[in-house]
Amino acid sequence: RSLDGYYTQDARIDYKCTAGKKLAVGFFAQAINIFSKKYEPNGYTFSYVSGGRTVTENFYYPMAPINFVAGVSIKL
Repeated sequence: RSLDGYYTQDARIDYKCTAGKKLAVGFFAQAINIFSKKYEPNGYTFSYVSGGRTVTENFYYPMAPINFVAGVSIKL
């Protein structure tokens, strides 16, 4: 058993500024899965016998459509 292949695209913007020799502040914004591709990178499967027949069940963990992350870093 195997999962289908997939490819997603992300975009990220970084900006750093410094104040003096010791202080640096960085900002970033990131868009993840910018084309809202539907895919499942993980899952599980199992089989069992019920009523004399073999039953196989497959379960998948779908990923989120486009989502966003932003952050700030401070270096002293």
